[in-house]
Amino acid sequence: RGEFEAILKGTGATEAVGNAHPAALLLVEDSLDEARLVLRAIRSSALPCRVLVAPSTDEAGAYLFSANNRRNPTVIVTDLKVGPMGGAELVSQVRHQERTKLTPIVVLTGIASDEQIADLYARGANSFLQKSVEFNEFQLEVERLTRYWAELNIPAARADTYLS
Repeated sequence: RGEFEAILKGTGATEAVGNAHPAALLLVEDSLDEARLVLRAIRSSALPCRVLVAPSTDEAGAYLFSANNRRNPTVIVTDLKVGPMGGAELVSQVRHQERTKLTPIVVLTGIASDEQIADLYARGANSFLQKSVEFNEFQLEVERLTRYWAELNIPAARADTYLS
């Protein structure tokens, strides 16, 4: 955990870029190298996005379900194989909490079977993205993902105001 904090301090990971209320992305990733790659890809896109990194599903849950948390992230991006419970179980937990049940969830992983992907969607994942091994391709994928969820998608909380 301390290693993550030290690395992220120098990355601007929790700094707002662009506007007063940028999109907030919660990245759930236990690999420091993978987290750095995602942060580098987001930084290079220059999108107004605040990134919070949870190095475990336990820490992600503690953040998401805390009574002190007043604002859900715009999107949760979780690795499938993040510990200790795994991304699939995190998806289930998020969907079963009233406060977070509409928060978009993207599952990001290197390799998954068709059964795993079907299970993730059945649990309530909104999207599944397979990590490219080529950094430039991965960077473009993360930029597209971030742009869609941060700029193009209308969040459920805003959609409710249109329906009222």
